[in-house]
Amino acid sequence: MRVTRPVFLTALLALACLAQAVLTNDSIMKMAKAGLSEEIILSSIKAQAGQFSTGPDDLIALKSAGVSDKVIAGILEKSAGAAPAKPTVPAPAAAGPVTEVGV
Repeated sequence: MRVTRPVFLTALLALACLAQAVLTNDSIMKMAKAGLSEEIILSSIKAQAGQFSTGPDDLIALKSAGVSDKVIAGILEKSAGAAPAKPTVPAPAAAGPVTEVGV
């Protein structure tokens, strides 16, 4: 797909403006409504800080606004990476030697 120079420059300008702010669901919806490609939106999600709401109603609102499933998946990945790590449960201590009981 060939991208014309004005469209490319507009996309770069949009990215430059967004670089100064934290991405939110609203900013993703605006980019999708403006006609920016999935690749540009996904690049923004990967490159910038994000504060996304990912509850069921939030995801439905993104889809209703025309955000693609691929972009929504990118938001979910970014959000999962930003979440604090869950504490790990230590493995149970090994029991003594196994002995066989007569049958």
